[in-house]
Amino acid sequence: MLRSLFLTGAAASAVLAAPAMAGTKLTDYAVQTSGNYSSRGGNDIYGRVAVGGNVNANADRLGTHLSAANANSPALIVGGNFHYGNSTLSQGDAVYGGINTSPRYNQMATPNGRLYQGTPVDFTALNANALTLSQRFGAMATNGNFTSQWGAGTLTATHSGLNVFSLTGAQFNSLYQLNFVGQAGDVAIVNILGSVNDYLNFNLGNFDVGSVLFNFVDATSVASGGIDWKGSILAPKALVSLEGGTVRGSVVSAGFSAAGASVQGNAFTGVPAPVAPPISAVPEPATWATMIAGFGLVGFALRSRRRLPVVAA
Repeated sequence: MLRSLFLTGAAASAVLAAPAMAGTKLTDYAVQTSGNYSSRGGNDIYGRVAVGGNVNANADRLGTHLSAANANSPALIVGGNFHYGNSTLSQGDAVYGGINTSPRYNQMATPNGRLYQGTPVDFTALNANALTLSQRFGAMATNGNFTSQWGAGTLTATHSGLNVFSLTGAQFNSLYQLNFVGQAGDVAIVNILGSVNDYLNFNLGNFDVGSVLFNFVDATSVASGGIDWKGSILAPKALVSLEGGTVRGSVVSAGFSAAGASVQGNAFTGVPAPVAPPISAVPEPATWATMIAGFGLVGFALRSRRRLPVVAA
């Protein structure tokens, strides 16, 4: 009985110390930038857009895959000044915090919403959260393998669930192909140190677009021409520049510049919850009751052992 009680206590301790790994969403926006949004035309942004700085763009299509449920709610949110022409927001409102400098007869079309001045988002908190997430991901221990040969790189998952990889900007720029190897349901956080300017192909294998994140920890520039990014980009210190190509996930950055690009906004959904130190866990009342009862049984057993009669030889 004593052994079973000790095993029960050990199991309870293991449960209390187990980390919480509930996945959450990186962002609610297809494009989220703390700085300016600059478009040279022809971009297709599927979802909502949040811009902490100014918008200066023409001939873009925004919110093209938003449902009618988004009508008359903020879908393009600009913290600074608003300058748009020959562009359409398919669903929802366009809101700006500064001034509207768009041509008088060339305003953004909002067929299912309004264009007005307001401040519906706390950009300070939004941007601080993006930076904190990037730093937290960058500090995670690498537990996946990266290998490369003749310009082809491979990221191999070694754990079921979350896998963290690390590359330098130079390693990333040296590749023409990046392959992912893992099981369905695996999650990949790819920490990239340094700025990049590259063209390459991605092969996700069994990974899903929503389970892949490219985290540019300290980059000030992420530039790509025609890349099909099969995941989300988190670069809270960088200007993300897209010359054509597609981002299947979301873009979170310090600035956004694009021409002829598509951002689909299938945001990364594998953000792990912060793990609290085991000592902070407080047992539930039922757990306390079980532990107290166990201690009582241990004391009773010890007292009974002391009371055993001494048999003379």
